[in-house]
Amino acid sequence: MRFNHPEVVAKWPKPNFIDPETRGPTLYIINGTFFGLATLAISVRLYARIFVRRWVGLDDFLIVLAWFFTAGDISSVFWGFSRYMWDHHMWDGDPALLVPGSKTLFAAKMFWCSASAFIRLSILVFYYRLLEHVQIRKYRWVLHLNVAYVVSIYLCYLGTTIWACVPIEAYFIWPSPGVCLNELYADTILSSFNTLSEAIIAALPIPVVLQLRMKPRQRWAVLSLLCLGFFVAIVGSTRTYYVWYLFTNDDLTWYAEQHWICAEVEICTAMICSCAPALRSFFGHLGNRLRTFPDKLSVKLSKKRSISTMQNSGNSGPSLEPKLSHYASQAEMLLSRTIDVEGIALDGFGYTVTVTAGGSKIKQRRRSKSWRKGSADVEDGQA
Repeated sequence: MRFNHPEVVAKWPKPNFIDPETRGPTLYIINGTFFGLATLAISVRLYARIFVRRWVGLDDFLIVLAWFFTAGDISSVFWGFSRYMWDHHMWDGDPALLVPGSKTLFAAKMFWCSASAFIRLSILVFYYRLLEHVQIRKYRWVLHLNVAYVVSIYLCYLGTTIWACVPIEAYFIWPSPGVCLNELYADTILSSFNTLSEAIIAALPIPVVLQLRMKPRQRWAVLSLLCLGFFVAIVGSTRTYYVWYLFTNDDLTWYAEQHWICAEVEICTAMICSCAPALRSFFGHLGNRLRTFPDKLSVKLSKKRSISTMQNSGNSGPSLEPKLSHYASQAEMLLSRTIDVEGIALDGFGYTVTVTAGGSKIKQRRRSKSWRKGSADVEDGQA
């Protein structure tokens, strides 16, 4: 975000270099807190994948790469606010800090767009694996389109940042001696497309989950777990508004704080949401172990007693009810399958749901309609 209104400099108030008005520590507190939560979420995710499930995927590498870009982005923003007076009014800033401040801004924008893109690519890679796991491959073309969309937005961000001015060095000089694009339109449009991409990715699991035949409680639990990205889209919409708002004001540095808060909260929330399935599996497994820990202490004491009881009950002759229960359980196993929500092989540590065979509700409706139509034709023929 460069200042593009040199004509209003004459209308600025007299600079105050003694005790200028500055922003408070709000940005440091909010951004630091959300980055800490995102770091904790990724750490738990990696621990669960490496040491608990002993499995690591491409989506894990992409989210780690996104974390490094986020760390670079937040470091650049903190550096700009603490060293280059980004928390001051434009007229209270030191002109000598304009060039290094512009370079820091350039780095922050590059880091942010890279982090945002790699987070969404990590989620899409997870969706690819989940589709293979549930054996619904016809939606892969939807994921192909979304990957192309995310990569296109990323390249546009890089292009409009690197070549915002021609020559490139003109971006760091004010007033610029080169030809520069209007960042108001470029950044606002790209922010809108970026937020739209977040909303689309959040909505992608909905049609797939609705096609799977499972209990309503499980269905809503899976949807709430996979569709957390809508919160990211809401934050992205707020950030898009502040992008437009700060470019339409003359005091660019003063009004940029809200934008940078929303920008960091957006990517940190996206990282946390992308880790939700792994966190659900980890804490679910941890809770089960804590609940069953007292029972395990008494298992060894009651094991011999239960064996002797089974032997005594076996002398009374065969019973038909256990056989029927055994056949019923076998039939249920044949008509249903268990799916790991993370798209990993069943190892007893993940969050799983049971899907019943028989196709989707949509297919069943079509079959019922065709059956009714066939019955009606038969009745007409008999008449």
